[in-house]
Amino acid sequence: MPIIEEEIDLAVADGTMAVVTFRDMDSVPRPAIVLVCDANGLLPATLDIARGLAAEGFVVASPDVYHHVGRMQTTDPSLPSADKMWIREGMTNEGHLLDMNALAAHLQAQDYVRDGLVGVTGFCLGGRIAFLAASRGEGFGPSVLFYPTRLHEPDPANAETAPPLMFAGGVTSPMLIFFPELDAQNPPDNIAAINQALRAAPTESVVVPNAQHGFAQPASAGYHAIEGPIAWQRCVDFFVEHL
Repeated sequence: MPIIEEEIDLAVADGTMAVVTFRDMDSVPRPAIVLVCDANGLLPATLDIARGLAAEGFVVASPDVYHHVGRMQTTDPSLPSADKMWIREGMTNEGHLLDMNALAAHLQAQDYVRDGLVGVTGFCLGGRIAFLAASRGEGFGPSVLFYPTRLHEPDPANAETAPPLMFAGGVTSPMLIFFPELDAQNPPDNIAAINQALRAAPTESVVVPNAQHGFAQPASAGYHAIEGPIAWQRCVDFFVEHL
């Protein structure tokens, strides 16, 4: 069936956050998943991924997490990270949690969403936000994190933010994490520290061989044509099982 795509304005604690939602045209309630973009914002390629996930039988919502700097702002993926820090202005852990909680509550109130917890997934910075939602959020359940960045340190745009890994004890629903083997942002010692912090949680950590940061995003320079689709199918199967 065709996918219905809608862009809504969701009232959040400090203003309005745009959200793009995707769902099947039928009236059958389906499990919901929040898909959080990477550090570049809601680019068309990210929305394509969300659309594809909806085609697997889910209601998918992608929030404009950078709403503090304007509506649906994006950056050029080819620019150095230092040139893209402006899009993170106003971001805090608490702000992300308030935004994500509002989105989960909105989804759970829709008649086209099946009763129960909301899944969450994200790429890069989106993986960090997904971890915050999975460990401290309200209404969130199973999560899939693709190469989450800075779980063990403050956000570079706000030195006052606590490292998300401090809240690892709050992870009580199944979590699947993909770490590319060749990702400089998560070298082996980082991965070991993250796994150690999550040792008591229902977490599966996967190191993807010969893969770079961005390996699961088809539009990324680091996309891996073999490992990317394999990981994505594992993500879909994970949500089918746990949602």
